[in-house]
Amino acid sequence: MLHGGGAEAAHGTSGVVTSVETNATRVGVEVLEGGGNAIDAAVAVGYALAVTHPSAGNIGGGGFMIVRLANGEVHAIDFREMAPAAATTEGILAMIDAGGFGYASVAVPGTVAGLGYARDHFGTMPLATLVAPAIKLAREGYKLGHRQAELLAWAWPKLSSDVTARAVFGRGKNPLAEGHRLRQPGLAKTLEAIAARGNAGFYEGPIADQIAASMRAHGGLVTKDDL
Repeated sequence: MLHGGGAEAAHGTSGVVTSVETNATRVGVEVLEGGGNAIDAAVAVGYALAVTHPSAGNIGGGGFMIVRLANGEVHAIDFREMAPAAATTEGILAMIDAGGFGYASVAVPGTVAGLGYARDHFGTMPLATLVAPAIKLAREGYKLGHRQAELLAWAWPKLSSDVTARAVFGRGKNPLAEGHRLRQPGLAKTLEAIAARGNAGFYEGPIADQIAASMRAHGGLVTKDDL
């Protein structure tokens, strides 16, 4: 059973937004200031983090959301990733033993479906409005903060082995450093498809075709049927 925070809980009548990255937090605040509710802000922040904090917030992953309505009603949304149909226990254990790296470690992503479900059931603003800030951040870029640059440098030995990732996140043989502007035009196009068509923009059509083709080419298990 869920309980309130008691005497130590913070209360307010306006709203508060917090996330791990400044640009994403600012997006959420702007949604609230524009008349959106907490779910609208959460969805917008989730998509912004897919651009500005891809090591944890991304459209290729999944998550959970707890929603408490004004009347006290509580909902839990589980949109964690699911294993592809072709996955086996032995294969998953072998993948874990190998470090959980590469296409074989990719599961069927739930983020787009989960954020869409939350918006459809509890939000008030159009999906395109909520995804627009993330599209702008991806297309125009943003300056890497200290933490993002640190994570990128840590992941670079493996990230740089992928030609596309190396082109997006690197400059020559080195990863982008703090203060460098990170632009992701390919991600912007994917987000535009989601903004225009919702789930169908990601789990069907050209984006799904590209995901499935990349999986086949590199030993991944996710298929169009999985999506």
